[in-house]
Amino acid sequence: MKKIFTLISFVLTGFTVSAQCDIPAVFTGNTGSNMTVMLLPAFLSSLNYTSQNAYVVATTPDGMVVGSASIFGLPQQSLAIWGDDSSTTELDGAASGAVISLQLVDSDTTLFDLSISPIIYSTGGMAVQSEPSMQTSCGAPSGTEIEYQLIAGWNLIGYTGDLANNGIVSAMNSALSNGSTTEETFEIIKDVTGKFWIPGVDLLPSFTPGEGYMAFVYTALEYPTINFQQSTGYLSDIEYQLISGWNMFCFTGDEFAENGIVSAMNSALSNGSTTEETFEIIKDVTGKFWIPGVDLLPNFNSGEGYMAFVFEALDLPTINFHQE
Repeated sequence: MKKIFTLISFVLTGFTVSAQCDIPAVFTGNTGSNMTVMLLPAFLSSLNYTSQNAYVVATTPDGMVVGSASIFGLPQQSLAIWGDDSSTTELDGAASGAVISLQLVDSDTTLFDLSISPIIYSTGGMAVQSEPSMQTSCGAPSGTEIEYQLIAGWNLIGYTGDLANNGIVSAMNSALSNGSTTEETFEIIKDVTGKFWIPGVDLLPSFTPGEGYMAFVYTALEYPTINFQQSTGYLSDIEYQLISGWNMFCFTGDEFAENGIVSAMNSALSNGSTTEETFEIIKDVTGKFWIPGVDLLPNFNSGEGYMAFVFEALDLPTINFHQE
């Protein structure tokens, strides 16, 4: 009798599984039927792990472990997902049509949930993981409010609040630390279209969730921080609609979110779009940039805004860095 290891309390979100952080053991056994999942270089190279014993484990929605494969130092790997043995009444593998999720086990003590392309079990079938994956620390705190540190001169800030209080002055006054006010902190705040707010002239009446804004900050002895989530707590599921040409968007993931430029953006884009086919360039306020093949801007910062040029497309994607 082969051993079947289970995980408890899985919650399926998209194609990423969140669970209590019991470490799933390496799968042992053979049910006589399986499908193959190819883990290609882009997928494996995106995984962060330290142990030579690191492995990827496959699970069903109810937490049954149905396959595993070691990955340390490998540019490519295949993973067998074992199906239910139809000759017995016991459910001992993945049922036909089951949605399969993948997790990364590192050092036998650390478990990560992995974002993946859809895997639907079919005996004799094949699925390919060819895109970078986003991994979440299982058990790490989540939903941390986003606080962004202002600097003197130009800043690219992101609006991480909701529509309930998104007026430029009222939202900013509530978000600034150390008793600062909008008027004494900013010379100008403007959006990607050129609409602006300056003291006494309000041609930019409100913020849009997920959008980035250029803002010039006066010199000060103590620079305030911005936290648009002080009254609401962390806001997940902020979705921002991209347009053709120049955009200013905000990284709305919290401090525990995957923040690699390509991996985070690939997971955030809708309609199956990828970073390479969507953006000509992504850059921050300092001029550091990402373009396909050149990554001088390796990571996003929570609450920061970014300039990005989007290729023309018939179906422009949205961005959502924390989908729930």
